[in-house]
Order: sequence, then C-alpha cells, then structure tokens
Amino acid sequence: MNGNWVVINYWADWCAPCIKEIPELNDFAQENKDLLVYTFNFDQLEVDDLEPVANKFKIEVPSLISHPRDIWGIQTPPAVPATFFINPNGKLVLSLFRPQTKDDLNEIISDLKEAFLKNSPEL
Repeated sequence: MNGNWVVINYWADWCAPCIKEIPELNDFAQENKDLLVYTFNFDQLEVDDLEPVANKFKIEVPSLISHPRDIWGIQTPPAVPATFFINPNGKLVLSLFRPQTKDDLNEIISDLKEAFLKNSPEL
C-alpha cells in the first residue's frame, strides 16, 4: 500500500451521520481512482456479519477486516464518523472526526497532495 494515498473511514450502522456520509465516500472513491479508500466498521464486525450490513448501506469501497491499528498504527477513534489520511510513505497526516462531503474530501486530498509534493521534491 506504500506509494499510494490511503483514506480510511470508520463507520457504524447505528451512526446516522455515518450512513449519510457513505454515498459521499463512494463518490469520492469513484472520482479518485489513484487513492486507496477503505471503510472500517467501528464495531469490528466479522466478515460474515459485515457483508450484509455493508450491502444494506450500499458501501461500494472495500472494507478492512484487519484493524487499521495493525497496519498503520491508527487507534480506534473516540467517535464516528472518523476519516484518516495516510500519505504515500505510510504516515498518518490528517484525522477528521466529523462527517465529510465528497467536495470536502476532494479539497482536503488536493491540499494534502500539494503539501506532500512541496515537501518531497524527489518524488
């Protein structure tokens, strides 16, 4: 996963703002094929339980089963929705703890990419 920007969204089926945010996240991922966009269920459902819930809420982006803590060192957020941005070097660079729109996410990733390139001229 190194070399790509990664966006991870924590959600739960009991979280109304999370459910409202899912179509925004789907659209954001569709518009940004160069990113790796994932969801992670806050309740850490097992795959057999997660699949019908993800289908019910029309989550189109891949769902992580492994805890992001084990991959990127991201701890479980205190509340959901929560969105994390990881740069191509695998470093967590931004954590957001409120619902996002597709436009918000596009603006944020654009700003992060620009800052990353300014600070990494060798890329």
